[in-house]
Amino acid sequence: METSVAVILKRCTTIPTAENYIGVDKGALTLARNGKRMLLAIGDFDSVEERDLSCIKDYSDTFIQLNPIKDDTDSEAAVMYAIEKGYQKIHLYGGLGGRLDHAMINLRLVSRFPETVYLHDQSNFIYSLAEGVHSIDKRDYTYISFFTEDEATISLEGFK
Repeated sequence: METSVAVILKRCTTIPTAENYIGVDKGALTLARNGKRMLLAIGDFDSVEERDLSCIKDYSDTFIQLNPIKDDTDSEAAVMYAIEKGYQKIHLYGGLGGRLDHAMINLRLVSRFPETVYLHDQSNFIYSLAEGVHSIDKRDYTYISFFTEDEATISLEGFK
């Protein structure tokens, strides 16, 4: 059975429908304020008011407050937690825009964990595929792009 989790990284205007949620920093507050129960709330919570932490704790099964002086981002910690717990599909929301360094790290997570970590926003659905032959389903996006990290051959059928 495939298990998936929606990881909310910051304030989202629309919370995706999911069975499982992980809230990261301000994303945990967004989930709590919308009455969404979280498997985990994680982050250094440096962008969350002290009074809001109790609200986050009330809506989370597990609460982990990270030291703000660290080598990994809060989103990396959330992804590693989800992988350790056996989640096969990890959907990141709110990981683009804002700080460029954080967006780059989130893109790197997609590349590091092919067919496991997916990055979503209102205009993009970003994921990576392991080596092999793949069929890609059409989605409601205007454009599609392909990139390779290594030397590779990409053959396309059914594209204009």
